[in-house]
Amino acid sequence: MALWERAHRQQRALLRAVGLPEIDQMTGQQFEHRLRLLFEDRGFYVRETATTGDFGADLILDRVNGRTIVQAKRHSKPVGVKSVQEAHAAMSYYASDRAMVVTNSTFAPQAHQLAQRCGVTLWDRAALTTGLMDEARRAAHPKPSAWSQLDRLLQLAQIRAKLLVQRAVRLGR
Repeated sequence: MALWERAHRQQRALLRAVGLPEIDQMTGQQFEHRLRLLFEDRGFYVRETATTGDFGADLILDRVNGRTIVQAKRHSKPVGVKSVQEAHAAMSYYASDRAMVVTNSTFAPQAHQLAQRCGVTLWDRAALTTGLMDEARRAAHPKPSAWSQLDRLLQLAQIRAKLLVQRAVRLGR
């Protein structure tokens, strides 16, 4: 194994071990990287968008059953309605089926109202904690089956094929 690959794996392992106290000290970009690992561990094919000019999405999650965009907000105060508006708008831009806003904080009441009306999923501090705990449980009790690995590879291949078809259709316009 190459030295850079080993260092990359070690860095990812350290980032996976990070909990909420460390997340509270992260930059926004570090928080996005941490969420990427969380969603990859949940079986998504994850892509990060540009740091600026991201049209309201920080992460794009793909699975065979559809696409979800994620707006990541690492805040010390409640997240407002603007983040929900951006996530909802990003659904159209990224041809997404679902949108979610994930924060280490809470959401303002108006954000909850708009999210419910628009169908945007909100993950506050409690939901993020649950996600991190689920991830830790899965890591502590990994599925040893080769079939689960094969299923994961097949899912990724299907997602990549779907993305290539979408890209080809866009270029053909």
